[in-house]
Amino acid sequence: MGKLSNTYVAYNDFDGNEQSEFLSFTWTTSAETSEAQLELIEPGTWRTLRQRTLSDLFRNIPQVLDLDHDTRPEIVAVRSPDEIWVLDGQFNVVRRRRLALDIRWFQIYPDLDGDGIDEMVVRTPSQVALIGPDLKVKAIFEAEWGFMGNWKIADIIRRGIGVSPYLIIARGDEGTVALELIQNPYYWVYHYGPSALWVLGVSLMLGVALVLQHQHRRNKVMRQVQAVAFDAGERGFLLIDPKERIQWMNTTLQRWLGIPMLQQIERLPYGEALEATPALVAFLQKVVAVQPPRHHEERLVWQADGQERALRVVAEPLPVSRTSPPYWLAQIEDEARASALEHAQTWAMMAQQVAHDIKNPLTSILLTLRRMQMEYREQVPDLADTLDPYSTRIVDRIEHLRRMTRNFMKFVGQEVPMLVPTNLSAFVQEQSNALQQSLPPDIHLALNLADDLHFVRMDHEQMASVLENLVSNAVNALPEGGSITLATSLARALRFPAAPGPCDYVTLEVMDTGQGMSEPEQQLVFEPGFTTAQQGTGLGLAIVKKIMTDHEGHIEVESEPGSGSAFTLYLPCEV
Repeated sequence: MGKLSNTYVAYNDFDGNEQSEFLSFTWTTSAETSEAQLELIEPGTWRTLRQRTLSDLFRNIPQVLDLDHDTRPEIVAVRSPDEIWVLDGQFNVVRRRRLALDIRWFQIYPDLDGDGIDEMVVRTPSQVALIGPDLKVKAIFEAEWGFMGNWKIADIIRRGIGVSPYLIIARGDEGTVALELIQNPYYWVYHYGPSALWVLGVSLMLGVALVLQHQHRRNKVMRQVQAVAFDAGERGFLLIDPKERIQWMNTTLQRWLGIPMLQQIERLPYGEALEATPALVAFLQKVVAVQPPRHHEERLVWQADGQERALRVVAEPLPVSRTSPPYWLAQIEDEARASALEHAQTWAMMAQQVAHDIKNPLTSILLTLRRMQMEYREQVPDLADTLDPYSTRIVDRIEHLRRMTRNFMKFVGQEVPMLVPTNLSAFVQEQSNALQQSLPPDIHLALNLADDLHFVRMDHEQMASVLENLVSNAVNALPEGGSITLATSLARALRFPAAPGPCDYVTLEVMDTGQGMSEPEQQLVFEPGFTTAQQGTGLGLAIVKKIMTDHEGHIEVESEPGSGSAFTLYLPCEV
């Protein structure tokens, strides 16, 4: 028996570069083997951008659907009788879920429940199930196959915005069935059985017992929450009760006033507790005397924390009833520190705007350059071999700048990192080709990559920037040439200070044979603004550390003057 091949083609923007590509899914079967291949093809040039070969066939033709509504479509397919896979435009598996269903048939339908989001419908030997974008079962219809036969969704009757449509299921001349999605308030009983009532009753009794058991701790917990909230930042807070006694003071204000942390000041009249600060006492006396109670604000100068401070004091009444005097909450802020913080926030906003304004023109320039490539390759093919290296280099630099702006936006919290399961060794191998091209001829790049590593969840663009930063620093440390080594490995049961407990990590080590660093330099190397390069900004390694923190990872450096440096990244293994 010979081989049988089939091909399915979709057209969409899988790269998020505002230009659509062809997605080709080809599956080949024979008596001995079965194989499937995904391939992304650039229109016009018909160049293969990426491909992935699968040893086992998908059980259906992959469907293209924007599950996350981020304008980047995903590829959805049934991988096994009870498992659905979601792949991104890079052909990486970003989501998978096993369902207690024997899936025989799969199709995507536009918004079956009226919530504006497309859903998937699967058929089993005795069920039709509606699957949401989170790959969870949203609704299910059960019937014996003697009734269902080869039924399938043939049409959808729309009944208005926000209203569930009727799902029409038909089978030739044997009649039709109209199904409507309805909310089942007893779903949990249906799903889990009558025993769920006993579980609910026991849980309710345990919950009541826990509430009663912990009720007496409420005041203590609330005070701890207050301490965390009001001690954050450089502001002083003071709470005065209706009897003009100090109810509570945060540690920042205690430090400014020189009051020992262990000194008992609660329930003391504020005039007695604050006698060393007459200006604040006079302000509070004026505040509580005014009727009706209202907002007060004043600028005071006094010796605080061993130095003269200009402080802005704001007092707000906190009424407890219409007839009794209010509580008073006083907030004290250092004007100099507040001005510095406002100045820093202004510069941060300006930097965000600049990054945003750079990102859009770069995209336009890149699209224009690619159009120019297509034009000269078609109109003047003899010059293509001469111009391609230059245009490709420009494209690479533009992509580098776009990646830098995107990573900066993620660094300042304007974009969320896209974490996908990744084999770190394969990722480093792929990135090493581009890194090798940018190295001076007297610097050798060596790889020592471990096989069979656990997957880690990471943002590919950010980790590419991490590699570029670390390799660039290594190049700066090798003015007379040398070698850079990239090595991956698995480290088990490590415990870092910020981690909740022991964890397995995949490590990436970037080593060079350069000049090395002194101990004081190693202590400051991740601080913003610190650099040993003449034209450095001092932000590269600070951004690297921030990226590792966002990945719940860790970075450390070992170095010795004259013997080189080694930066080690630790990424937690995917559970």
